[in-house]
Amino acid sequence: RAPLIAQLDADDWWRSDHLEYLLPAFEDPAIGLAYANMELVGFPPSTRWIAVRTPDDGLPAWISDRAIHPVNDLRLLYRANPIPAAAAVMRTEAVRAVGGYPEWLSVGEEYLLYIRLRRAGWRFAYVDRPSATYRWPEPGRGATFDARRNARQEAKLFAALALSSSPDAAIFARLGRELVDVMKTHVPATVAVGRRARTLARRLRTR
Repeated sequence: RAPLIAQLDADDWWRSDHLEYLLPAFEDPAIGLAYANMELVGFPPSTRWIAVRTPDDGLPAWISDRAIHPVNDLRLLYRANPIPAAAAVMRTEAVRAVGGYPEWLSVGEEYLLYIRLRRAGWRFAYVDRPSATYRWPEPGRGATFDARRNARQEAKLFAALALSSSPDAAIFARLGRELVDVMKTHVPATVAVGRRARTLARRLRTR
């Protein structure tokens, strides 16, 4: 029933004034999503997040380039998701209008929602202020380290985009990369299973 939706996973947190600085962005009726900068805690080198920069932090230089934010270029959004989930606030009517969170995805639900919002014409706003914090998951905890599932879900996401839109080279390029990831994470296991099956078949034939 609320006019805005704000995301926050259980292991992340906001600073006390997070919403205070984002809410004014929605005074513009064209804005469907607003997001803040975000601090990372315990992160390895990554190209997927905005971060508070520190010397020798290992992050690529483009993350600190404020020129790409807000990300209103769809092709840039197709290449990667630079909008941190814990820092995003969305207009409820906009989210409902594009179908809400896709229940058929278990990874990247918010990513597809951002893309749908932008494709529907909603604009994004960015507040260059680190008012949210993302705690990088530890090995063995959280979806981040399930490479096989992540690869399948990302491929499913971009396959759906490829089927539901007019041809776009950026979408097909990303789908190609995701399919390669699926092969990398699944083929070795498939080959191993195949070898075990052939070994078992040979044993059965000799009995």
